[in-house]
This record gives sequence, structure tokens and C-alpha cells, in this order.
Amino acid sequence: MNVLTIALRQHVAAQEQKQRETTYDKWRLRLHLMPPTGFMNDPNGLCWFKGLWHVFFQYAPASPAGGLKCWGHYTSLDLLHWTYWGAPLLPDEPFDCHGEYSGSAIVAGDVLHLFFSGNLFLQGEPSRAFSIVHVTSEDGFHFSEKQVVIDPRDYPKTCSCQIRDPKVWKDGKDYRMVIGAQTTEKTGALLLYRSHDLEHWQFEQLLRPAQSFGYMWECPDIFIMNGAYYLSVSPQGIAAEEYCYANIFQSVWSPLRGAPHFQYTEWDKGFDFYAPQTFTAPDDRQILYGWMGMDALAGYSNPTIPYGWQHAQTLPRVVTERNGILRQMPVEELSQLRRQPFTVEDHAVLPLPCELALQNPQNGSFTLDFGSGLHFSFREKDAEQKLWFSDNTGCGRTERKAKAERVKNLRIWVDTSSVEIFVNEGEKVFTTRFYPDSDKIALAMHADSSCTLTGWKLDPITIERGQIDV
Repeated sequence: MNVLTIALRQHVAAQEQKQRETTYDKWRLRLHLMPPTGFMNDPNGLCWFKGLWHVFFQYAPASPAGGLKCWGHYTSLDLLHWTYWGAPLLPDEPFDCHGEYSGSAIVAGDVLHLFFSGNLFLQGEPSRAFSIVHVTSEDGFHFSEKQVVIDPRDYPKTCSCQIRDPKVWKDGKDYRMVIGAQTTEKTGALLLYRSHDLEHWQFEQLLRPAQSFGYMWECPDIFIMNGAYYLSVSPQGIAAEEYCYANIFQSVWSPLRGAPHFQYTEWDKGFDFYAPQTFTAPDDRQILYGWMGMDALAGYSNPTIPYGWQHAQTLPRVVTERNGILRQMPVEELSQLRRQPFTVEDHAVLPLPCELALQNPQNGSFTLDFGSGLHFSFREKDAEQKLWFSDNTGCGRTERKAKAERVKNLRIWVDTSSVEIFVNEGEKVFTTRFYPDSDKIALAMHADSSCTLTGWKLDPITIERGQIDV
């Protein structure tokens, strides 16, 4: 352990202690993983290892506006009761001293392997260097010395210095790695590598889309659903359209078959979703977390900043495939949080947090008005779904729309400062932060045909602090 490691540990501990002394914050979420203090972004190192779910995350504890990144760490036995273990990976080496960026986890035998991008800013050109860094753990809490397995000088010369976010998976007897990249022509691309032992990596391919799709591809993920390979990626620089690509940066999936002729579908149509990552559970479910946040360039804000924190993770979602379409629904474990059920006729006061289920068997038009100024509607004649704000509860968020011929059902999870809406069993999803003045939301339903709306008050998840013997 070097002197910088000790100093960074003390710094993180001091920032987190300061946050614990903060006065009550009504917008702290009750169903979602949040930063203990400061700034949270990408989910990283997602895995099941030795009886625990592990969620690592990119973490800047010094400021809610962001800053020097480390990795924070949560674990859970059941996805409902969580323990926070601090920041086990700190930017304390010459190759990552300007931040530990995104990466992934893979379990090989009895060992957990983590891979991440070590960021180093440089003088002149190139302006930065991203190393691919590898650490291991036999218990999920104590980690080996860092090892650079791909040096930035070894990347293809056709790429710029923007290369990051490794995702690793098992492929037969070998291991594969995909990394997000930018070409020297300022187009998004992927780098593919292969390894026999997770330590020595051989470059295989620079994969570019047949048609340019953004100037940078971040957070790539390759996974299998029903025997077919799929790509998830977060491209930057896509022009907004009326019904798609409305956010400043996007997150999309595509069948990998037919590459480089990708067919992109947005993971989420709402305001606050980016950098998703999937992993395989012991029961073979493919589980996804996304960053419930967005870059400051998006044009809207979060009033949690004066309280010392910003952003969160989405609910954990199970990804399924039906007729070539990927769907997302929150994990079934969340149903264990249900308490008092209730029925909504035309109006109701929602206790937060809560879960809602709407059935629309005749596919009629409807509008849900949350008294906070948030609205969701389906207009059958226009084949349009819309999420929008009519006041400043969205803190600059305006509207997001999607085309849909039908809306047969909705499932909605409403937290103290977030809403996640799943349409037609997860065909489309709308995620947004919102900031009501009260923890009781007045809901009104207006429907052209017979709709039923039921709900459940939910218990919060629990988060406690764990202590690791150093």
C-alpha cells in the first residue's frame, strides 16, 4: 500500500462521514442504490460471486458535480438488503491516477477478476491514455495489486486516445474482451481481444459500424440471449429525432448477427438512463443496471447537489428476448417489498415508494397525471406514448416520446425522486428523475375506455455499512 492509497482512503472516509452528518434529505431514494456521498455514475463489475450480488460503481466522493473517480462497492444476499463496503479501487498508480473509469467483472473458478480503464491525462497529443487494468480477489473484498494487461501504446493506430470501458466474457475455452473506442476519423467503434488466461490479451479486430453512428462508443457489452449474441453500447454524438435519440448521449442494443450492419434500438426512452451493463445470474437471468443520470450537458439538473450527492442506479432489470426484441422488467425479488395494496379509480394519493400496475385491455387512450407536474399518456390515434413535465418538478426536463400502436399494460415504480415506467411488459421503458415537494403524490387517471389501476405501498430497500479488515 503506497502513501497515495492511504491518503485517498482517508479522503473518501472524511467525505462520507461529512455526508452522514447532513440534515434530512427528502429526495434520498428508497428503492435504488445511490452514492454514499458525491457523484455516482456507471455501474461496473456486476456479478454473483460466492453467495453475494456485487455492484461496483464509478464514484467521485469529493463533489456531487463529479471529479476524480474511484470504484465504490455494494453487496447483497437478495437484491433487497445491501451493504456498502467503501471504495476498494482507488486511483493510486501512475497509470490510473487521473481516475478509474468503467469496467466489468468475470468469475473464473474461485477467483473474481475485475477489469477497468485507468485514466491518465497527458501534456500535448495524445491528450490522455487509457490502460486496461486487471485485479483479482479470492473473497470479493480484498484485491490484488493492479496489473496493466493492455497498454495504451498497443492500441491500433487507426484509433484516437479515446479507448475505454472493457467488458469481459467467457467464449468456449477462451475469454473475450470488447472495449469502446473512437477512430482517428472521429467515429465510434469497438476493439475486440482474446485471452486464454485473463492476463495475456491478443488483439483480434477493430469493428466499425457500416454507417457511422456517433463520434464515440462507450460502455460496450456483448451477451447471449436464447443462443444469439447481442451488443449494447452507449454512442455519443447522435442527432436527436422527434421520437428517438432525444438525450444528449444514447444507450442502444442491436443483434450482433449481421455486424457491422447494426440495427439499433434504444434501451430507455426517458431522460435519465446511460451506460447500462448486464451480467448473468446463477439462475441464468440476464440482469441489467443502468446509470440513472445524465451528463451535465443535458440541459437539466438535480436539486440533490446542495445536499451533497447526485445520481443513482436504476432498479435491477431482467432482460428477456421475444421475437428478436429485448424487453426489461424489474427483478421479481422487488415484489417482496410490497405491503398495503390499493386501487385507483380516478384519483389517489400515492404513498412513496410505490408500485403501480395499469391494465388497458381495449387499447384506449389514457393519461396519468402525477400531482407533481409529471404526466404520462398514450394516444391511440397518434400511436404515441409521451412522458412530460408541466412545471419545474423536472428541473429542466421537458418531454420524451415514442411511437407505439398499443399500450396493453404499464408497470410503474415511483420512488421519492424517480419514476421508471415499463410499457407492455418492458417493450419500452421511460426512466426519469423528478423532484416533488411532498412524499405523497396526487395521481389522477383519465381514460377513454375501461382501465384498471392497482398499486402497492413498498418497503424501502436497506443499506448498511460494512467494515473490511485491511
